[in-house]
Amino acid sequence: MDISAYSSYVATLYRGAYWQCWTDARNTGLPIIVHTRDADTDTIEILRDEYKKGQFSGLIHCFSAGPELAEAVLEMGFYISISGIVTFKSAQSLRDTVQDVVPLDLSLIHISEPT
Repeated sequence: MDISAYSSYVATLYRGAYWQCWTDARNTGLPIIVHTRDADTDTIEILRDEYKKGQFSGLIHCFSAGPELAEAVLEMGFYISISGIVTFKSAQSLRDTVQDVVPLDLSLIHISEPT
């Protein structure tokens, strides 16, 4: 969910698309991969609501959020993918969250190859 540059209408569309993904994840047993940016509160709310309807596994892709989102998804057993963003000078709070909250056994390194 990336609602940083979109209207509330687009955010509503995201929610509908996500609903289908969670249904599919529950029905197939496959994990859901979530990319979220500037939508921590919405993402936590949606994930918790959906998780109550039935468990599913997942991964937060390209994690760039704070400790609240990390803690919420870790409670559900999700993995967290850490990207190169963690190396940016301006990303000290992200580094702190990764170091203090994300256990190594639930973390993945996301590497994007240059194009």
